[in-house]
Amino acid sequence: MGDALDRSARTGPDDPPTPDGVSTLDELCARLRDLRVWAGSPSFTRIVQDIAAIRAARGLPAAERRPGRVTIYECFRPGRRRIDVELLIDIVAALGVDEADQTRWRRAHRAASSPGWAETGQTWPETQARTVAALLAALGDGGTHGVVNLVGPVGAGKSTALAALPGDATRVDLAAGIPDGALDAALADPRGYVVVDNADSPAALAAVCSALGRRGRTRVVVASRRPLSGWPHTPGTLLPHIAVVPALPWEDREADELAARTGVTRAEHRAVVVAMAGGIPLLVDRLCRAVHLGTRTDAPGALADLAVTEVLDRLGREAPAPSVLSALALLASSGQTDHELFPSADFAALAELSLVYAAEEGLDVHEPYRTLLDHVHRWRRPLGHRRSVARALVHHREVLAGSTDLVQRARRTEQSLWLTGDPTIRDALFPTRNEPIAVRASTDADTDEVMRLLHRWARRGELDVRSSERVLSPMVADIPDGFRIATDPNGEILGAITALPLASRTHHLVEPLLEDHAPDVANAGGVFVGMSIARDNRSQAALLRDVLLRGISSGQVVVATQWPAYQRLVRRLGFTYLGATQGDVFRCGRQVQVHTLRLAPADLAPWVDRLTDRGIPVGDLGELAWLTDQLGRAYKHWHTPSLLAESPLLSHPSTPTVRHLRAALSTAAQRLATDPDPTRAAAGQALLDIYLSRRTALRHYLGTQPPAPGATLLRQALTAVAQTFWPAEQRS
Repeated sequence: MGDALDRSARTGPDDPPTPDGVSTLDELCARLRDLRVWAGSPSFTRIVQDIAAIRAARGLPAAERRPGRVTIYECFRPGRRRIDVELLIDIVAALGVDEADQTRWRRAHRAASSPGWAETGQTWPETQARTVAALLAALGDGGTHGVVNLVGPVGAGKSTALAALPGDATRVDLAAGIPDGALDAALADPRGYVVVDNADSPAALAAVCSALGRRGRTRVVVASRRPLSGWPHTPGTLLPHIAVVPALPWEDREADELAARTGVTRAEHRAVVVAMAGGIPLLVDRLCRAVHLGTRTDAPGALADLAVTEVLDRLGREAPAPSVLSALALLASSGQTDHELFPSADFAALAELSLVYAAEEGLDVHEPYRTLLDHVHRWRRPLGHRRSVARALVHHREVLAGSTDLVQRARRTEQSLWLTGDPTIRDALFPTRNEPIAVRASTDADTDEVMRLLHRWARRGELDVRSSERVLSPMVADIPDGFRIATDPNGEILGAITALPLASRTHHLVEPLLEDHAPDVANAGGVFVGMSIARDNRSQAALLRDVLLRGISSGQVVVATQWPAYQRLVRRLGFTYLGATQGDVFRCGRQVQVHTLRLAPADLAPWVDRLTDRGIPVGDLGELAWLTDQLGRAYKHWHTPSLLAESPLLSHPSTPTVRHLRAALSTAAQRLATDPDPTRAAAGQALLDIYLSRRTALRHYLGTQPPAPGATLLRQALTAVAQTFWPAEQRS
């Protein structure tokens, strides 16, 4: 295998240095440097060549044989946080270590890779400890489950959890490819169990399932981004023997501690990092590095760029085609996306990515990755982002307008709320933490827990507890199912919100909070909200979204709240303010404000339009019919600035003000009126005569000739203007 393995070129003792007794990666790197000296100090280029020869002998494809020279150099350098075990074994083999002694290097790698929290003064995060405990419990399940599948998204800390597993296990890392025969050799090892990390690519999943199928019930821990049981090619005989253990997202407190350990000292900066990272430690690390680079924390797209780049790089193992990763940004910015919004090839390819899941109304991206991808897409390609949002808005609105299914209406409305991009709406309804929350109706059995939550709600808001009990206790007693309850997957109650039906039988219950407004809304149907308390933002958001769904089913939501934050939210959501109570109902120094929102089927689409037309550039250049209609309205209101100020065309950067829009409309009509084509010129002149100069009234224009040709000519004029209305450079 070359000079590096020529025994005559070696200096020192005949036996190579061993790695026995190492406990850190720095110590392992030091032994590796000793081994290189023992082997005659071959150059790193020479080591690369010998590794390529070793891998060729194993039958690896040519593209996977030759590691980078810098990669090899880094393995010898102190300060490493991780070394790939298979690469380490190839290095020591190139330096002359025989197969029997390579096992000692594997054992040393396991010892050195176990997190040395105590040595660095750090504390093992409780969430990570629970994940490791769950793995150990599954492994010790008496052989019921031969395969323990650790599942978590990119950067969730799966490798760290695996490294903490005790015992003498054989470990295989598939991050850099699938070493020939390594899986079969590991599964044939008679020791305790086998650990397989980074089984993420289709090839890695296929290799793992194939090897498990050949070896039977060997105890093995497999870390993957999606569960093996959900992969379509996993043998059916293997499914009953797979125990799935989720890699739990870190608590906000733990993420904040990690951010502090990285050197982010300002609490307000750490708060932004924690809110964006959603409990994913890799994202915490990369967001903190962006802070250290001087990136402003009030620029979410710039702050998230480094983290998104890392995520996409790691996803590359799943999607060899770069176009798939590009389409992922469009999917994240479009909300739940059905087949009609994406070409079939992109839709099918995106469905295979681990960050994408099948939601009720199409494909969607798991949080917090969806929000981060959307931020970066908006930051890098603002016009492209606007077009994708506009396309999705138009599509959701059309589905919403034609739907007779109440649940589908609610879901499409929810997607439109996401697409507003409004920070107040997103923070309240769409938190970045991706944990399952179930919402159900309350029962008699929940009475004690609801009362405890009521007391907590009163104390948190500095309300008078007795006044709160006087107003809200009758609701709990008279309407046992009048609350919606948020629970975690284990059934533990996380929060509650009032959701009383508005009807004559509940008039006496809501009157203390509605006072003079009660007669106006109490008999109009709908849902009444007067108290909302939850353990955290994610359960609070689940409750608020559920109330909106109830409101869409019943036609109205009425909110009575003294909380300034909720008052801001309902105003941003377009609720109508009815007024405030005369007295301080809860003795907290603030009056209760009453807001109402009509959500009958005929109200939904106009409500979504009001939320999105202002502040979101909905003029999608690909929706020619939409743009033509908007131009017709704009020309009609050309002489009325107050009406023109409501046009969504003002959201486009080329027409940001009424003055700019009027000038653009005039220029477009004049240009069309001077077109060499007589038909186009006549159409442009019609726009000038009817709308701008008002020399000819529209009814007179249509009355001088058959109505259909006149209407057709105007439509042709508006379509011609739409095709060239905004400058070409804005369409990229």
